[in-house]
Order: sequence, then structure tokens, then C-alpha cells
Amino acid sequence: EGLKPFEAQAGTAAEYDKAAAEKYKAEIDTRMKTLEDEAALLTGKDNKKERAAKGKEVAELKAEQRYVDACKIVKGLEPKFGHFVTKAAVIPEAPIETKGPQEETKVASKKDSKKETKKESAGLSPAETKELETLKQSIVERKAILKEQGMSGGQQNKDEEIVKMVARMNELKEKQDPGSTKKEKDAKK
Repeated sequence: EGLKPFEAQAGTAAEYDKAAAEKYKAEIDTRMKTLEDEAALLTGKDNKKERAAKGKEVAELKAEQRYVDACKIVKGLEPKFGHFVTKAAVIPEAPIETKGPQEETKVASKKDSKKETKKESAGLSPAETKELETLKQSIVERKAILKEQGMSGGQQNKDEEIVKMVARMNELKEKQDPGSTKKEKDAKK
């Protein structure tokens, strides 16, 4: 009596065309072997591109979905992509336990409260968000101009305008996500 639920869940296994899979695998294996032999004959610097092309062909053959399935079936495993299947497996539907309506509302209310706290802690007004985006753009543009003038990255970061813009950007980022700029500085150390 204790095993009846498991017996009811047992379905029929899928049937595979093992002969066709073995035949296909053998064909691809011989093709790969000939390509590898051809690549082995191409020695020297002059034939490097041809060797690489042969190697790519072999890799493509190995990664082909049908070949992967043939290898799995020959090994007695289930095919990954569904090739060489003569009869699909029959899986009986198990009764699905659903959550009660009270549990669902609890989960939903927790998610809603998390969203609300994130919105509240964001702390940036739309004007400040726009300012943050324009600061980012201004920094990129200013650095591009300085780079054209021949300054290195370190010299660009020491530029007065860049320093002021980065300081303001960090203030806004800190207001948006408290502790975010400190984490970045600690991680660099």
C-alpha cells in the first residue's frame, strides 16, 4: 500500500533508434578522423590557416546537436536535443499542490514592502537623477577632449573640472544608494 503512489507516477520510458544513432555517430567519427588526418599533413607556418580551418570543422561536427544526441544514445543516456527518438516518454501528471490564498497574499505583501523601501531609500529626486546622468556624460566628454590633447588617464583624473564633477557624482550616488561609494573604495584597497 505504501508504494502505490510511486507506481501511479511511473510512466513509460522513451524509445530511441540506437542503430541509426550508432550509424550516424560512425559516419561523423570517420569524417572527423579524415579531417584530423588532413590537418596533421598540413605542417609548417604556411599551412596554419588551413589547419585551423580543419580544426574548426571538427569542432563544429563535435558540437552538432544531432551528433551530441547520437553519442548520448550510444552511451545509453537520454538525448539532450531529442534526435533519434522513436517514441517519446510518457510521464503521468502528478497532482500539483497549490498554496492556499492566504500564503500567496503573504508572499505578495512581502515583495511589495521590499519594493516600497527601495523606492523610499532611493532618495534622488527626478532632477537629481537627471543631474547624475548629465554629470556622467559630461565626465566622458571632458575626458575625451583631454585625451585628444594628449593627457594620460591619470592626468585626466587630476583635472580640476573632472575632480569637481566626480565629487558631485559620488555625492549623488551616495545619496541614491548609501554606502555604495565606500564599498568601491574599500574594494580597491
